[in-house]
Amino acid sequence: MCGICGIINRPDTTPLKQMLKAMEHRGPDDEGIYSDHHLAIGMRRLAILDISPLGHQPMSNINQTLWIVYNGEMYNFKSERAILEAKGFKFTSNSDTEVVLKMYEYYGDKFVNRIQGMFALCIYDKREGVGNEKIILARDPLGIKPLLYSEYNGKLIFSSEIKSIIASGLIPTNLNTESITLLTIYGTIPQPYTILENVKMLMPGHLLIYRKNSVSIKQFWHLEKNRIADLRQMDYPAHVSLFQKLLSDTVKEHMVSDVPIGAFLSGGLDSSLLVALMKQIGGKVVTFSVGYQQEGVAIDETDEALKIAKWLDTEHHRVEVSGGMMMDHLDHIISALDQPSYDGVNSYFVSMAAKQSATVAISGTGGDEFFAGYPWFSLLNDFYSNSQSNKIISSLPFLSPIFKKFTSEKILRSKLGKHFEYAADWTNLRFKLATFTSLFEVNGAIKVLSPEFVEAGKNHFSMANPQFPTIDFQNGSIIERVSALTMSTYCQNQLLRDIDAVSMAHSLEVRVPFIDTRIADFALSLPDSSKVNNIKNIKNIASASYRDLGVKKLLVDVGRQFLPPDMDKQAKRGFKMPIDWWLKTSLKEVLEDTYSKHSIRNRGIFEPKSLETLKKGFEHDNVNWTKIWLPMVTELWCRKFID
Repeated sequence: MCGICGIINRPDTTPLKQMLKAMEHRGPDDEGIYSDHHLAIGMRRLAILDISPLGHQPMSNINQTLWIVYNGEMYNFKSERAILEAKGFKFTSNSDTEVVLKMYEYYGDKFVNRIQGMFALCIYDKREGVGNEKIILARDPLGIKPLLYSEYNGKLIFSSEIKSIIASGLIPTNLNTESITLLTIYGTIPQPYTILENVKMLMPGHLLIYRKNSVSIKQFWHLEKNRIADLRQMDYPAHVSLFQKLLSDTVKEHMVSDVPIGAFLSGGLDSSLLVALMKQIGGKVVTFSVGYQQEGVAIDETDEALKIAKWLDTEHHRVEVSGGMMMDHLDHIISALDQPSYDGVNSYFVSMAAKQSATVAISGTGGDEFFAGYPWFSLLNDFYSNSQSNKIISSLPFLSPIFKKFTSEKILRSKLGKHFEYAADWTNLRFKLATFTSLFEVNGAIKVLSPEFVEAGKNHFSMANPQFPTIDFQNGSIIERVSALTMSTYCQNQLLRDIDAVSMAHSLEVRVPFIDTRIADFALSLPDSSKVNNIKNIKNIASASYRDLGVKKLLVDVGRQFLPPDMDKQAKRGFKMPIDWWLKTSLKEVLEDTYSKHSIRNRGIFEPKSLETLKKGFEHDNVNWTKIWLPMVTELWCRKFID
């Protein structure tokens, strides 16, 4: 695991060294640079596999005609190495990086399809001589590891982090006004957009090929239904048995490490099940959770985590976060996030705790996405299967275009704006899902953004936004469609991006066994009945348990063999922090400063009167803290990286 970067068409190592310095946290164990007439590439290494000098990067083949910088873990590298050895390849290290390079040497561009794991990489191929060099950038299929790039002034610049690209000094740091609109609507910036005008994120499962000053991008993997033949026709007990083995095998692969490994343990089903399987595989398991002082007692779930830790006999560590700690670490949190987001603080602190005892941590992210764990799976499934809803939906197609025609910016800004917005896209599943995961939504974003940013972002005034890519199985069931949409929006754009950024800020590698192509293929080859029970009429969704919601049926039944009885009676809750209290106490001075009229007008992103109204609403407990947090974080990020 490491940070990688490079500059093509300007083989100057001075800006490259600045880029590496900016992400030293991603790889405190080693640094390497390779340059020639065409490019300069570099890496910062966090040694996980083969921690000896033999794992040093950039790494080359014997003839030095192929070079690689690689950020990630390939869990099937031993089996792939055996295949290559049988074909006559010789190896000098025990690292997965060398296997990846030799796979490219043998399989060409198709090598990426054989990698099981998470990765972002650059391969430099100069076997065809000067003028015919080929550079490949690649990102793992599900978007676990980030890879950003910029085509600017005849150069191609890439890196694992945006602050590293900024540190190069080779591009202007102009804010992408469209991205700010998207950030305000969703609370995160959808890929491939980034906060900067000249920087993009390479999409998951894509290759970027640079040759003769030309860039081409192609997709090598995508989510798909029914890749596992006949699984849908098997009975449910077979699904439970097969999935238990698959998940156990996947966890075992994710535990391969030459350094200490631990696990995040929230006390919820996903993380508890992974820790249980880690214990079954063998060895001591160290677990970590985050708790709070008095102000956060009502949302502190560490008692649940401790119960599971005792049940499974792990070495458990609880880190207690206070408002004072939050204030002390705020500057580092802003830097760690790499781009503004209204999420990520929880992962920041649990990563900080884990780093005290481990270099690698297992996370339960992904169980909700692939096994219908979020409450909106049940709600949307019920809505679209309800006969009354279907009558409404069938009557709306001719009304929707009428609403869209008259839904102007002026109307969206009005008190009725939200109703027009909902009426215009009421039948659109992507829109319905976005109502659960968005922050300000369109109506709110138009109100708080300055006129300049409203005008720049007008093409995005729909949460059924066609301007950025998502995956939607149009011919699938509602559960399947919501799973694909959630994975390609909320999970990739927010959860995975934020977790990678804040964990690597602590030099901690986080692995996510549920975010695996084999798990994805298995889940998307199952019938809905193996993932959800048909339970309706939920009175209070906020306190509903897994059993009430009828979600994650398969995970619950696999977990019965390892976890405490009635685990599914536990309420399905997201990870919460008392940030609302801290904004009114420990962080109040920062909030007042960033919300001052001078600060807001000087930045020009938000409308001063609207933010003042928002802040007053928050002070009277009428506005959720997340809507206050995002403008504050955005201003602090701009001060740190733009000013």
